Amino acid sequence: MKIFLIINFIFFNLCYARNSSITDEILDKINFTESKISDLKMEFKQEITIKSINEKQIVEGRIFYKKPDKILFIQTSPQTQTISVNKNSMLIYNPSTNNVLKGNVKDFKQMETFLPGIFNPCKNFVNLRKYYTVELSSQTNTEYELLFKPKSKKYNFKLYLLIDKTNFLPIKNKFESDILTSITDVNRIEINTNLTDTLFDFKVPKDAEIMNLK
Repeated sequence: MKIFLIINFIFFNLCYARNSSITDEILDKINFTESKISDLKMEFKQEITIKSINEKQIVEGRIFYKKPDKILFIQTSPQTQTISVNKNSMLIYNPSTNNVLKGNVKDFKQMETFLPGIFNPCKNFVNLRKYYTVELSSQTNTEYELLFKPKSKKYNFKLYLLIDKTNFLPIKNKFESDILTSITDVNRIEINTNLTDTLFDFKVPKDAEIMNLK
């Protein structure tokens, strides 16, 4: 029996070491890809399910990003909303109420991420290793599935991130917590298309009510 336990222990640790090595290699390639991106634009569709009331919501939109500090998030469904981050300032415009919330980059970093794990302009994948345990959950001929779990006991969620094997760009993610489940599909992504700075110069409508985000 002791020999059987020892063999299983060794086998488990060898498998874990191999999995860890593959995971590190994948993260390194993702980070290398990220380092070569100067700008990107993508379209997404996100399905959010609130578990307590079994309510589902579909969110669709587009994101434009230009290094180092320009972000434009345009939500097209279920209602229109624009989030513009340009250097240290942030504006959130809601056309239905014609108001603008004004804040700064610190406010943006503290917001609930609308694309957890797929688009994170505040941290790269190297930094994510400090806060999450990462393992290779599964893989196919075309994609890897990585599982992220927070190291801090204050948080209890799982994030499954699907990565394309050919270009190491995100394809899809699934975020699971006690409160909600969120599945996000990247329908289209383009990188290094020379986005102009003027794209991120959001103009506040003259008649819009401006409020400070607190």
